[in-house]
Amino acid sequence: HVAQFYKVFVRFVVSLIIAVPIQVSYRYMYTKIGIAWRKWLTERVLTLYFSNRVFYGLESQGNRADGQVRDYKERQNEVDNPDQRIQEDVSSFTS
Repeated sequence: HVAQFYKVFVRFVVSLIIAVPIQVSYRYMYTKIGIAWRKWLTERVLTLYFSNRVFYGLESQGNRADGQVRDYKERQNEVDNPDQRIQEDVSSFTS
């Protein structure tokens, strides 16, 4: 049975030698492509957000026409930190 053990052991070692680099390369490329996609999508969404001056529209929604301070219920519906929300949405979309 010793010969059979060594035969199985050699197959196991050879499969490890082949499988480990493939698995490491796969994980590396998967992560690298994921980061590149997230970066591209974030830049694209932020470019669209800033190109049409959407941020001014969101900012003007936060101000009252008469200049008075808005109460909590009025401020509850406003968008806070839209650039951070965009980044978080892109990150959750690409994960």
